[in-house]
Amino acid sequence: MIDVHHGQLLERVFEAYRSATSETGTNVWNTALLIGWDEPGGTYDHVPPGRVSPPDPAAPAGEFGFTFDRSGYRVPAIIVSPWVEPGSVFNEEYRHTSLIATLRKMWDLGEPLTGRDATARSFAGVFTRDEPRDPHTWPEFPAQPVPEWTVDPDVIGRCISSLGTGVIPGLVAHAREMGMQLPPEFDTPAQAR
Repeated sequence: MIDVHHGQLLERVFEAYRSATSETGTNVWNTALLIGWDEPGGTYDHVPPGRVSPPDPAAPAGEFGFTFDRSGYRVPAIIVSPWVEPGSVFNEEYRHTSLIATLRKMWDLGEPLTGRDATARSFAGVFTRDEPRDPHTWPEFPAQPVPEWTVDPDVIGRCISSLGTGVIPGLVAHAREMGMQLPPEFDTPAQAR
């Protein structure tokens, strides 16, 4: 198991992608790096989810009558490629299924898998450069250090649900089994403080 924070992992993937400059095979010139988020951390979005085609219009409604006919909340994504203008921001609606739509379009892979990717916007329109940018001129993005511990146990004790208070002792025990250094506050139960 590799103990790498998300930022460090992303930095390593970015550097591997950027340095793949061979003239043959898979390389930075014929591969795009898509960095997508499925969960942005629960931040509020003032834009309500839009309507979309359901994956299968003939499928029965799900829980609470949900028919899968709208998007979820917006999440960020980044496309890295020498064929994309630097600093570009695209505000059109893309979806997770835009990746499937892009692959289908670029490699003529046949019919859509579902009604969702059939109507998803392809990423093909973001590759607008006539000449690729040299990856050696791209900016550096070193991973920022992550604090060893960022949670105040007293605050957590006041705001966590009963499920959380049941799960946290198991997580702390697991962290100890893995040899992680925990703050001394975890050695004294909150009630004793």
